[in-house]
Amino acid sequence: MTKEHLNVYIQKEDSIYLKGWAILIMVYLHVFGARAIDLPAYQSIHDVYIHGELLSYILSKFCSICVHLYILLSGYGFYILYRRKVDQNASMRRFQRFVTLICKVAIIGCIFYPISLLYPDLGWNLNHIYQLFLGYEGNYEWWFLRPYIIILLFSFQIISVFDKYPVRTSIISICLYFFVKLLIYNNIRVVPLIVEQLFILLPAFFIGISLAKWGFLVVARRYSLRIRNIFIAWVVLLVLIIYKSILPFGVIDFLIAGVFVFCAIIIRPCFGKNAGLLIKLGREATSIWLIHTFIAIYYWADIIYSFRYPIIIYIAVLICSYICSKAIAVLYNPCLLYTSPSPRDGLLS
Repeated sequence: MTKEHLNVYIQKEDSIYLKGWAILIMVYLHVFGARAIDLPAYQSIHDVYIHGELLSYILSKFCSICVHLYILLSGYGFYILYRRKVDQNASMRRFQRFVTLICKVAIIGCIFYPISLLYPDLGWNLNHIYQLFLGYEGNYEWWFLRPYIIILLFSFQIISVFDKYPVRTSIISICLYFFVKLLIYNNIRVVPLIVEQLFILLPAFFIGISLAKWGFLVVARRYSLRIRNIFIAWVVLLVLIIYKSILPFGVIDFLIAGVFVFCAIIIRPCFGKNAGLLIKLGREATSIWLIHTFIAIYYWADIIYSFRYPIIIYIAVLICSYICSKAIAVLYNPCLLYTSPSPRDGLLS
């Protein structure tokens, strides 16, 4: 990779820090969002009501950007791999990354899905292995695996097209995005589900590529050297949170995800040594994503929400998920000896 290209990318630690934010946002969405409010245990938490809604639920509306954050960060990492392949003829190792991802999914699935036998009310059929492991049944939060695997396997071709025709590709993908959103909002199902998911995720993937291609996050890192810029970034984030609490529709979530990533780099100096906590979470992001809803939603909701207070509930889910993730790493780490993917190469690497 040329010096010119190296100068437009953020450091590996910065990308892991962003993954830490992504997993914090995802966990919050699932613990306090629309998926959780129907749980009987959720009704007993102690929280502030604003216009008839719990504050924790209002804040969760902003967190609907989490999926777009995931795919955006993957786009950023995959573009670095793409440049490495183009400039140095280095392999993107897409198949190896697919194998290691499937290994992690298989390990976590084989540990957590059998526990459902203790909860027959869930109605999960362990014979439907394919449906369970791709989120068609069971833990529906695993649905992201389906479009991600396709984007992973065809990432070189997708990025090649965008690299040559960035404007046209962006316009077409955004048009397809809004077309699919329009169909969904009108409850018209004429497009296969996997195609809908791909069309919804690709704009964020292209934003991630753009951030890497033109070095926008390096610009954000330079902005972080001035207190005024840090203050502006915090104001922008607050405005986005307020906007999403009032207008929770996810129509422009892919754009909000891009703005969030830019601002998150600017405000990083505010965290000092505490950024290390985000980096630790970022290193375990994939496992925490695959694990946390088993803990908070499906199996032990009564225990988790018995802590009553949202901040304690949230920390409890994060701690339990992180501990489980580190334990599973003992089984998963041997798979890394086969491929050793870089942590910045995509959130699910």
